[in-house]
Amino acid sequence: MEKGGSVDRKGKYVDFLDLLLKATDEDGHGLTDLEIRQEVDNFMFAGHDTTTSAISWCLYDLGRHPDYQQQCRQEIDDLLKDRGTDHLNWDDLKKTAIYNIVHKGKSSYTPTCT
Repeated sequence: MEKGGSVDRKGKYVDFLDLLLKATDEDGHGLTDLEIRQEVDNFMFAGHDTTTSAISWCLYDLGRHPDYQQQCRQEIDDLLKDRGTDHLNWDDLKKTAIYNIVHKGKSSYTPTCT
């Protein structure tokens, strides 16, 4: 599996924390420990809250519309048929029609930050 992201001059992958530790302003001053912690907290928890909110709204709407819920369930059952497992892969979601309509449509009319 390929890693995404930036590579430094030595060929080492540079992650988010590396970028924060090496960041400097125009005067050459780096971030304080507190500033680094705040940036990491914001990055970790803001993304988590947004994802949780989007999934919650999607499940709420599926609960309000049992017909769409059944169509999503049927698509997933069809994907898993003859596999011998109940695990989905990310690539499986590309093969679904109603799931993508529900999921992508959800993001267009329900705010993810509540």
